[in-house]
Amino acid sequence: MNNLVLLAAVISLTLCSSCSTDDTINSQPIIDQQERIDILSKEITVFSVVLDAEYNLYRTGGFSSFKAPALGPTDVDYKFVVKVQPLDVNKWISKDLKAIPISQSGDSWMHNLVSKRKNNWVTTSNPEFYTTKQYVGPNFLKVVYRKEGIIYSYIELN
Repeated sequence: MNNLVLLAAVISLTLCSSCSTDDTINSQPIIDQQERIDILSKEITVFSVVLDAEYNLYRTGGFSSFKAPALGPTDVDYKFVVKVQPLDVNKWISKDLKAIPISQSGDSWMHNLVSKRKNNWVTTSNPEFYTTKQYVGPNFLKVVYRKEGIIYSYIELN
């Protein structure tokens, strides 16, 4: 019986050691552009071909593909930007979003996302701002630079 308990403990520890407990994924240390895109594509719904991506994603309980269901609420704080073909921008603006006047939430989070590779994210057009139709606030914000095909998203759930 003791051997069976020991075997079960070893198997549990082995399985759990392969689980990631990291609760943040950040693109800044990832040099390869396609790798950044591939990682983000596993965590969000992608509506068209992504040409480049930067992100800082936080989720309570981490991002492991093998994890036990979290007890209690899950906090999510996703900040990401994608570059798509300008003709694909509308695919990223769902019908449950509404245009809003200039956002009051500030743009430091946007600058922080692209600070490592600023030259990939140059914009000259005026941004469009979107939020959900249910409420206006900093919990969901999409900033679109249509001409450049650059879309910033900020999603906070808690």
